[in-house]
Amino acid sequence: MIKVLIADDEKRICELIQILGDWKGHGMELSGTAENGPAALEKIAMSSPDILITDIRMPGLTGLELIREAKKLSPALKTVIISGYADFDYAKTAIEEGVFAYLLKPIQRQELNEVLEKLKLLIGGGGEEERKEESEREGESEKEKAHHAVRLARRYIRIHFQEQITLESVSESVGLTPSYFSNLFKKEMGIGFARYLINVRMDEAKELLRETNLSVAEICRRVGYNDAKHFSHIFEETSGMRPSVYRASASESRELL
Repeated sequence: MIKVLIADDEKRICELIQILGDWKGHGMELSGTAENGPAALEKIAMSSPDILITDIRMPGLTGLELIREAKKLSPALKTVIISGYADFDYAKTAIEEGVFAYLLKPIQRQELNEVLEKLKLLIGGGGEEERKEESEREGESEKEKAHHAVRLARRYIRIHFQEQITLESVSESVGLTPSYFSNLFKKEMGIGFARYLINVRMDEAKELLRETNLSVAEICRRVGYNDAKHFSHIFEETSGMRPSVYRASASESRELL
């Protein structure tokens, strides 16, 4: 079955979509609902839906921000946005950025099911095949199970890197002991958990330095550090320059283009 996740901070909208969609007729099943962006990302990481239907405006993350983060976790995810009249131009922009379709409120049964039919034809048997593979996971080899656990851990890190996550919290999220997970992660990834987490945080920090005017202290907090001095030390250790120098260098490079 093709799995569908609905994200909307209005419970009545989630319920309406569930009622209006001919899920069984399209070979689909609802994998759940989420009331905000972070909750939706959690469910995407854990259940790997094939389709995400999301409101364009939600607390925590906007619909577009959610879609961008969700695509990092699941590049093949197909997305549909729900928009009010005031968001119409914004919705058109979203389509240009790769969103499959938008549904204008009030949601109409025919329009919803036409979109679902198109998605069914686009996805084909892919969703069914993924579900079949998941059901057969019990018979996988130890190597395949290990790969799956590390993949889930990487998804968890991508969602929670802004928090004070630890080896223990990540290993618990995938159901392994810290010592076993630590050895497994390093074997699969070629680097240890701590270094991988630093790399994820530093990549995000570089993007924020290049693309925003946020202070270094604010960026420090946004990538999971409480101490700006420690953050700057780690940044310089991994990139060869202080955050302020990196930002200035990136700005000069853009001016030369």
